[in-house]
Amino acid sequence: MLKRVLLVSTSAHDLNGHPTGLWLEELAAPYHLFKKAKFDVDIVSIKGGRVPIDRVSIPNGIPREFKHVASLLQNTRAISTVHSSEYDAVLFCGGHGAIVDFPGNPYVANLIENMYNNNRIVAAVCHGVSSLVGVKNKDGSFFVAGKRITGYTNDEEKAVHLENRVPFLLESKLKEEGALFYVAPNFTPHVVVGYSLVVGIGSMIYGKLADRYSVKKLLIISIIIFVAGSIIGFMNQSYAITILARLVQASGGAAFIALSMIAVAKLVAPAKKPGALAMISSSIALAIGIGPLVGGAITNTLGWPYLFLFMVISVVGIFLLIKFMPEEAQRTDEAFHFDYIGAALLFAFITTVLLGVNINSWLFVLSVAFLFLFTVRMKNAEHPFIDIELFSNKPFLRLIAVGFIINVALCASLLLLPSLLGRVHGLSPFVIGIALFVASLFGIVSSFITGKIVPSFGNVNIIYVASVIMIVGFLILGLIPNGNLIIILVAVILTFMSYSAIQVSLNTFIPKTLHPAKVGVGLGLYNLINFFGMAFGPAVASKVMEATNSYRLNFILIIILISAHFFLLIGMSSFQKKMEQ
Repeated sequence: MLKRVLLVSTSAHDLNGHPTGLWLEELAAPYHLFKKAKFDVDIVSIKGGRVPIDRVSIPNGIPREFKHVASLLQNTRAISTVHSSEYDAVLFCGGHGAIVDFPGNPYVANLIENMYNNNRIVAAVCHGVSSLVGVKNKDGSFFVAGKRITGYTNDEEKAVHLENRVPFLLESKLKEEGALFYVAPNFTPHVVVGYSLVVGIGSMIYGKLADRYSVKKLLIISIIIFVAGSIIGFMNQSYAITILARLVQASGGAAFIALSMIAVAKLVAPAKKPGALAMISSSIALAIGIGPLVGGAITNTLGWPYLFLFMVISVVGIFLLIKFMPEEAQRTDEAFHFDYIGAALLFAFITTVLLGVNINSWLFVLSVAFLFLFTVRMKNAEHPFIDIELFSNKPFLRLIAVGFIINVALCASLLLLPSLLGRVHGLSPFVIGIALFVASLFGIVSSFITGKIVPSFGNVNIIYVASVIMIVGFLILGLIPNGNLIIILVAVILTFMSYSAIQVSLNTFIPKTLHPAKVGVGLGLYNLINFFGMAFGPAVASKVMEATNSYRLNFILIIILISAHFFLLIGMSSFQKKMEQ
């Protein structure tokens, strides 16, 4: 049974003129986990003595929960004093300093060989993987040859603009020595689904609340919650608090799109609704494009905690709502009912589906059980979380299925495209950001054009045409991912434009399929399905990449999924004509 663990830190503080050191969290977090599990933990460094901490890893100082570990780093033993027989596992910790003094160190190499050959655990995180570089077996072959390894990638090195500072690119060096280097999307070993889960369920809850309470007041409350989460995230950067801050943000942010659509449905004249919904869609497209650019600029100049501080700017929305947004003319006097059990079962179902994709397929068994329980609950609850009448509205169900598909497709592609453009076509992160931003601008143009032509051309016809264009875009990406860069960028633009067109068409069509009293809960369900798609798409794409390392297969699967639009839309044109008569 594992009893004693050794953590190894760098002693290097300089990276070719760039200050560096240990990335504190990559040692402190495992230290706390091992101690919590009742393991004995020792810390050593290459030279011994005080360990330099990379200041970038502690932008606001050492977090309170890491202060004890930081005190242990003031006077460490040197790795030369280590006897491998005393330990059951060794973890080489990260930080750019590791790539300076881990490779070529004889004590590091001996420790790895002795631990591995005695069937003990050898592990490394981030740049700590550089400890494996140059290590050889007794027969002279490289230790990493034929072994499946991951670590800091070439793209990630370029993303932090240190590719010309490091002595070598870790990914390239390990591949040269025969490692089977697995590349996940940059900085994302697992797809984080918590934010999307809360936003999805939250959009449904806000939709129900909007049928009873003022949309204006709900929006103001949601902004306050979002800003509170932003302040929490900026004030404390520990892992647990950061996750909490994001979940608080999600609790507020869940309202933004859902209530905006509901506000248009309730407050805007029918003739102006397409234009208003097109504006919402164009804003989303702009955010998709400009978000990575702004986020990258803030992270590179100030550090990632300032992303939280930047988001406090949303408080301006409160003053704009108070000044410009009217109140609804009619409010229902019925008592508000909330099905907590139904909400919990639905949340559990979506969570187990997404975690089943990411972590363990056995969770799908649980998801089936939760779905069954949720179905039973809907049929028996006096006031179910999702109005069961919505499930007898076939046009509505078909349209939200189309919405789910396009969000799976777009968000999966947003996970794949940066890696494709960087690894295959050699673009820098900045150029990739510009390319996606330009594509989002075309998406904005598409939103406004669709908003103008949808009354005359018809929602269903636009979805048909846009689906064909989207398939063409993904077909180019799937068949020739290594092709001409200009053609690839045109394909990306086609997917963004078609997504925006379909989104505007759905946003203007779906409210028409709902009874006025069901608009809030119906649009809430629509947004829930959208956010589920946004989380599901990247999760599946990440898993496919992990299993096959194939961009082509991912894009072909997306094409097959989009093709379902043509079956879902059968008979919808005649339905729309009857509805408009």
